[in-house]
Amino acid sequence: MENTEQNRSEKPTPFKLKKAREKGSVARSMDLSFLTGSFALLAYLWISGDAVWSQLTRAAAQALVAAPNVSASRHEILIVTAGVLTSMFRPLTLLCATIFLVVGVFEVVQTGLVFSTQPLKPDFSRLSPAKGFKRVFSVRTLIETAKTILKFGAYATLATVIVQAAWAVDGPAATDAARLAQAMGGTSFRLLMFFVGGALVFALLDQWLVRREFLKQMRMSRRELRRESRDREGEPRIKQRRRQLHGEFVKMSQSLRNMRGADVLLTNPTHFAVALRYDPRSMEAPIVVSLGAHQFAQRLKAVAFSYGVPIVPDPPLARALYRSCQLRQAVPPDYYGPVSRIYMTLRERRREHPAREP
Repeated sequence: MENTEQNRSEKPTPFKLKKAREKGSVARSMDLSFLTGSFALLAYLWISGDAVWSQLTRAAAQALVAAPNVSASRHEILIVTAGVLTSMFRPLTLLCATIFLVVGVFEVVQTGLVFSTQPLKPDFSRLSPAKGFKRVFSVRTLIETAKTILKFGAYATLATVIVQAAWAVDGPAATDAARLAQAMGGTSFRLLMFFVGGALVFALLDQWLVRREFLKQMRMSRRELRRESRDREGEPRIKQRRRQLHGEFVKMSQSLRNMRGADVLLTNPTHFAVALRYDPRSMEAPIVVSLGAHQFAQRLKAVAFSYGVPIVPDPPLARALYRSCQLRQAVPPDYYGPVSRIYMTLRERRREHPAREP
């Protein structure tokens, strides 16, 4: 197994990537999703931030005004709470719906429509303590842990710097609640802008790492390439063989059905059998109505005997017609002479023995 892992030096084929995709395995960057959600939040606040802020402050003001007049009864508290939540419901619902919609569309753009039940199937190999230990202390887990620590440190440092700078500028001027709320709103928006910028850097780095790791996992050995090529080439061959067998079965069925109306069965006498039929009113030459070789030729002879069809041994003619004719095909002009002589012989036999005529 280790040898196989080390020998995976070839790039994955489109067929293997397609199969992995069908199983739900694709290169997906979580940082790109976070970036998309953050950008959607920033864009929504940029466009509708004032309206959202005014609705939220109005709801808060209503709650503060109504609070002194509310008694301790549960009913009045529920009425005031419901009014505040109703005022906040619409803007927050639109905000969440926008974020979910943008993130969902971006996920489809990033990975396409991927639906697979494979990850939901139970995998009892995950219960193995040895494999669990390897997963916990694998290189991939260490890289993900390092990335998380790096991102947390970067965002925390960024937030600290921005909040300290904002407090140094806006703190002394925030002498009342309104100015303090305004300063906090502006600081939060600037903080979100810087977070989106940081998320962009991390998303680009994470996308490169995820794509690189995914393609590394999908790499193939030369043995796997040969096996895939052999398997994919085998599929058309199997289908072709099935079509061939079906065609042969159809020909055999037609040959057995057509034997009832045949005039004569030419035999090799053991290897080939060809049945002919001729109607002077509608045919220019006799046509082949049954064909058979080896065991099927013997079966045609038995059926011909049961129907009373004359059986004429003529190895050269039977062999030539079998190799040059198809079902429902007229006898080639090169064989008109031998075939006509056989029909003349049959006619003479019928004249000599009219009682044996079928």
